[in-house]
Amino acid sequence: MTHAARNPARPADAFDIESAMRGSVVWSIACGVMTFAIASGSLGFFCLIGLGVLAAWLLCPGSGRVAPRRAINAGLLGVIGFGILQTLRLGFTVDAFAFFIGLLLVVKLLDLRRPSDWGQTITLSAALVVAGVLTSNTLAAGVSLLISTAVILRAVLRFQIYAAAVRGGRDLTEPWTQRQRAGLRRLQWSIGVSVFVIGSGVFLFLPRELGAEAFGQWGGASLGQSTGFSDEVTLGQPGLVSESPTPVMDVVMLGRSGENIGSLEYPPVYLRGAVLEEYDNGRWKAWSGRGRRARVLADFVPSGGSIRPWISPRPNAWTTELRITIRNARRGMTPLFTAWEPLEVSPIGSGRFISFNTWLGTVQADQARGRLEYVVRLSDPTLRPLEILPGAERAEVDVSGIPDGVRSYARDVVTRASIDPDPATRSLREDVFAVRALTNHLKNQFTYTLEDQPIPPGRDATEWFLNDRKTGHCEYFASALAMMCRSVGIDARVVTGYVMSDFNEVTRQYIVRESSAHAWVEARVTPDTWLTFDATPSEEFHAIHQPEPSLTRSVMNIFETIEYAWVTGVVAYNSESRASVFGPLSSDFGMLRAGGRMINRLRFGGSPLVLRAAGVGIAVFCFSMLLGLIVRHRRDWFAAVLASLGAWLRRARHRLTIGRRPPDERLRHALLETLSRSGHPKPDHEPMRMFIDRLRPGLPAGLVPALDTACDLLYRTRFRAGPAPEPGTIDGAIRALASSEKRTGDRHARSE
Repeated sequence: MTHAARNPARPADAFDIESAMRGSVVWSIACGVMTFAIASGSLGFFCLIGLGVLAAWLLCPGSGRVAPRRAINAGLLGVIGFGILQTLRLGFTVDAFAFFIGLLLVVKLLDLRRPSDWGQTITLSAALVVAGVLTSNTLAAGVSLLISTAVILRAVLRFQIYAAAVRGGRDLTEPWTQRQRAGLRRLQWSIGVSVFVIGSGVFLFLPRELGAEAFGQWGGASLGQSTGFSDEVTLGQPGLVSESPTPVMDVVMLGRSGENIGSLEYPPVYLRGAVLEEYDNGRWKAWSGRGRRARVLADFVPSGGSIRPWISPRPNAWTTELRITIRNARRGMTPLFTAWEPLEVSPIGSGRFISFNTWLGTVQADQARGRLEYVVRLSDPTLRPLEILPGAERAEVDVSGIPDGVRSYARDVVTRASIDPDPATRSLREDVFAVRALTNHLKNQFTYTLEDQPIPPGRDATEWFLNDRKTGHCEYFASALAMMCRSVGIDARVVTGYVMSDFNEVTRQYIVRESSAHAWVEARVTPDTWLTFDATPSEEFHAIHQPEPSLTRSVMNIFETIEYAWVTGVVAYNSESRASVFGPLSSDFGMLRAGGRMINRLRFGGSPLVLRAAGVGIAVFCFSMLLGLIVRHRRDWFAAVLASLGAWLRRARHRLTIGRRPPDERLRHALLETLSRSGHPKPDHEPMRMFIDRLRPGLPAGLVPALDTACDLLYRTRFRAGPAPEPGTIDGAIRALASSEKRTGDRHARSE
């Protein structure tokens, strides 16, 4: 029954308990849906869940009715089935969780029979806000969180008053006095200020690094169809094509003396992410290792330290420094984007393992998903004159996989430029002119488009682009130029990454977006020099990567300036920031170390640890139940059941303790356990090798060789710092650790 039916004389604008609670619930639901939609950038979620909530509200709560119980049960079964399917298809992700909660909220609005049902809708709204926070840390998501927190707090307070009034039998339509309204406002403000103060204290003093790896996998849900950077190119598929303005990186460009040299007029800088050398019918992928020996440098670089990779034997001095912040790096070995020739790479914040491929010039770092900062110092090869030493020979190029149509097309273009297409008779000094001729031909004779077409069956994608279609996006131009260079004997490769050209004059930093993803070519114009060439037409390139000044662009710059302050001041707040603000008062009181130990135990234990915990819980429950039954009934009847249960538990425990972890995880766990039992538990922040070297004098002499062997094997396996170990080597190292520990313990016992 509606309020108007119960009290026809009630004024339309009267402020009573039930109407106040209902209005607060509506706003809390709207805030929950909007917060997740803004954080995930999902228009589909907003339309589906938003319209569903609106329809459910108009059908039932807005009209004072409830849906039949059979319809409610059918809706719940459908939502549960949808949640199971989404989890099986996508895994337990934030997107799947939010859609499940949203659909559950729609069904719950059809069944608001008791006060507890209204409270559950507020709880579901709060769950959507939490999902939004786990999805994105942008300024828009932060503002939505603040607004939603205030609205949901208001709804909770009014719901508590409503529930107490229902339990006390009070008339819910009785209007509130002005004094009661003022008291409620004072209560809301006092609780809100208390929550703000407590939350600010937690933000300022709780270690931000605590649980970063555990929760990093929840961050950054996919945004629509935007793809951005890719370490593989397949022509005919979306690949790098993206028009999303979502920021990916923030870059500050400094000169050698430390001055900011970024500007609107500075030429675009190509940030290298992946180098692709193998081509197979329209697909470029990374080098598989056949036919060349590339030196890979891998080492743990502490905070403040650097790795100094090299590309050529020339002692080059760095000319430019880039301070790069990747807003949401992927988990595991993630590329560190660099430009030109990287000479020094230094992590900012905590140290991390960094590897460098000297042949490809690519850099990678071991990263928990989330924010990643580093500094790279570079040398620009275009500022040096091309040097060809006497007796230098052109590198041999494999042309076996190049279609005849591409080969003949390239030779024809080079010939028309008055350059010899035959590498056997062409001078090395003419290679750079041949590459420029091929680049200019593609720029001037072909057009750029983001529209893709299916490749005709039986045709090579690059050959079809050159001879028939003559229009495409950057991947086609890069593939065509690389293949044409190889056709005339010049080694070339496709490079994917981002183009840095969008400069913010207020913050003096470049913003690299998903739409800045690009593909270009590096050609080996001398035996020791690779130069960058981009065949994408210049006008289209400028339109995509260097937006023209406009009113809209100015407004976007203002918003991005505020967002940059949010990212650097709030999102990037960590232990170093706390120390710089509070000085000696910045101690975390051991919370980071204690929390790190707990998280590492859960992480390294993995699924077996969770299964063992679940098994213990089930065993305790079953034992308690059987004990109660035994007290009430005969002991002999349950003896056989208890014996069978014990045998089953022993078999289950044996199956769960079988090592199902990856080899490197088992080896690391064995090292940690051995060190702990020897009385030297390893701190979470210190690398394994540095810890063992520091404690070497205090460790038992018989245990040190086994620890050294196992640690070296762990570094080789996890970070590929050497040849891959033979099968069974890791198990042998684990057994050697156990036997060395046992012999050391036996000798200690005999000496006592």
